[in-house]
Amino acid sequence: GLNRELSEEIGLEEAFYLNKNNYLFSSITHQGKLVLHFYLREVTIDDYKLIEKKTLESVDYGLEVTGIVRPVLYELPRDRGFHIFIQNQFIGNSLFQLLRSILHANILSLDEINYFINKC
Repeated sequence: GLNRELSEEIGLEEAFYLNKNNYLFSSITHQGKLVLHFYLREVTIDDYKLIEKKTLESVDYGLEVTGIVRPVLYELPRDRGFHIFIQNQFIGNSLFQLLRSILHANILSLDEINYFINKC
């Protein structure tokens, strides 16, 4: 079901489908009676560009999908950067999912993540 939705929503090609090896964690929202599953898959920069292009060409672009979000994962001059991005309003537990996946993929260390959180 996940891959079918990704195919419909963002035009994901079968070569990039997710499987149980890409599963990272699940979250339970008792109030909303939801179980949310999170998957993580590393791709090459060329594959990423192809996936992003397909997203922009998908039938649901602008309706159910607004594209891929690329957070700035570093500090920028004039007090801008990742700490500003994480102050946005995130739906559900997507901020937690983002931070946990960044940590899991060793993109930023826990100390670096805490640094940005403490700047908020």
